[in-house]
Amino acid sequence: MKEKIKTWITTRDWISFLKKTLMLFLMMFVIPISSSFLFGYNMQAKQIQNIPTVIVDKDGSSFSRMITEEIRSNEIFDIVSYSQQDSDIQNLIEQNKARVGMIIPSSFSKDLKEGKGPKVLVFYDGSQMSMTSAAKARMTEILLTIKTGFLKKVMEGKLNILPKESIKTVTPMYFSYRLLNNPTRNYVSFLIPGMLIAIIQVGLVMIGVERVREKEKYFTLYFLKSLIWGILGAVSIVLTIWIQCHYFGVPYRGTVEGGLKLTLLYSLGMISFGMLVKLIIPNKLLATQVAAILVLPSSILGGYTFPLMSMPKVFQQIGECIPYVHYAEPLRDLCMKPIDISYIATDMNWLAKFVVWIWIASAVVFFTKKIVKILWNKLSEKKQQEQNVKAVA
Repeated sequence: MKEKIKTWITTRDWISFLKKTLMLFLMMFVIPISSSFLFGYNMQAKQIQNIPTVIVDKDGSSFSRMITEEIRSNEIFDIVSYSQQDSDIQNLIEQNKARVGMIIPSSFSKDLKEGKGPKVLVFYDGSQMSMTSAAKARMTEILLTIKTGFLKKVMEGKLNILPKESIKTVTPMYFSYRLLNNPTRNYVSFLIPGMLIAIIQVGLVMIGVERVREKEKYFTLYFLKSLIWGILGAVSIVLTIWIQCHYFGVPYRGTVEGGLKLTLLYSLGMISFGMLVKLIIPNKLLATQVAAILVLPSSILGGYTFPLMSMPKVFQQIGECIPYVHYAEPLRDLCMKPIDISYIATDMNWLAKFVVWIWIASAVVFFTKKIVKILWNKLSEKKQQEQNVKAVA
């Protein structure tokens, strides 16, 4: 009977161990890797395209049709409706059936020929700023190109100016620009690294909480756990970024050595932070919730989606104390810029100091709890001895 009970207990312990191992494996590798593939396939267009557009062409001339055709042939826009009612633009935008609208007035071609400067009105849905930015930039390019081409033809036709001279007259000054590091306006390269890190960091602190045992006897064991799981966390991050680079065309132009060191320091910091929270809060469920809540706002306060420099001073100072700021931004720079390790040295130093301070704080908490426990046990033993003496007397 005793052997059966012992076997049952051993089997139950093994099942419990396998469940915990599976959960850790899911948080460490399966969720980050699956998220990497999910985001990659979700944003495989690499930039915003097929923005639903409504055209109100009241003129119907060859000039207005030329504008419409330019918009229709551009991959950014998808004309979903042609209308004659101005109100249809607002209605379709409010119904989320369109994000861009254009009104070409009825006297457009006439005013154009008479040199009265007709106006084309373009509407953008301000509730979708990413679409608005992409649409506005491309619409401006289209309209400026058409305007320049028309003026060039007018100069050549009415004034008999040669094509080379007409273009100089129409555009007496040239303003050119180059979009460095992301010339194709690739949203994948810009967003995905930070989005993946925001997900992974939650898993790392939760794993850190899970790895601390209440009856841990030696701080050396605690230290070794943080190192081992920190290295595994770094492997997980490297795998997710490699998937983006290998399968979805996300560039990595910076130093590989610097990226690996930065990743290891960040992973160690997040694992150790989770372990510190568990040392302070003995209840595992509460410690997990607190640790996750503390790192969740990082991607917002960290300035990845909204620039840190545009935030109030207080939030800029808070942001400088968040590990995410010193990893996600440098990682994006490493992906998009051909920089060496000297450019990220400041962030590496900050993360190294963060790891050391977390370990120091953990040691203080660990040994303080040990001392308090020893003192409490001695006090309890003394009280018990006094009670025993009184009982004997």
